[in-house]
Amino acid sequence: MLTAHEKFSASILIVFVPVYFALFWALPKGSQSDVALAFGAITWLAIWGLLWIGCLCGAIGALFIQPDAFASPSRSVISRMLPLTMLAFVSWANIAISSQSSDQRKRDFAAAHSQELSGLPPQSIIYSQGIPDGGTVIVRSPGVNPETLDPPIKSALTPERLKSCEALDTRDWFCSFD
Repeated sequence: MLTAHEKFSASILIVFVPVYFALFWALPKGSQSDVALAFGAITWLAIWGLLWIGCLCGAIGALFIQPDAFASPSRSVISRMLPLTMLAFVSWANIAISSQSSDQRKRDFAAAHSQELSGLPPQSIIYSQGIPDGGTVIVRSPGVNPETLDPPIKSALTPERLKSCEALDTRDWFCSFD
């Protein structure tokens, strides 16, 4: 029979993980300007934050509350730590799934705009642009980090100063500018 702490841990897993998979893999991929998708993502972040804070408070409380009387001493210790451990696991899963999904969207964007990125490298296309300044670009520069290019070439790739780049694959880079 499960203790209350173990049931709480299972509920953390059941509440968070399926939603991650639904948000990042099951839903159709929308464009960056898809208002409904953006609203859904912002709403989920707000709900996720409140749920996470509530679960964190409950998991910390579980450290100090003795589990059910029938639990053995070793099971009692494990049951006390299980909710906090499960919360750490689902938080790590969120970061991993979000990162993977974000990287895939960037690669999909580069593939969808391969026409604009064709030609003599390096070539770039704006991925997002801030208001009033800053943003990100996808740079096609096979095997060469755009940060190491000469300043005139870097300035031709972005509307403003190139700050940092990370590799998406062997030929495309995701760079930020300010």
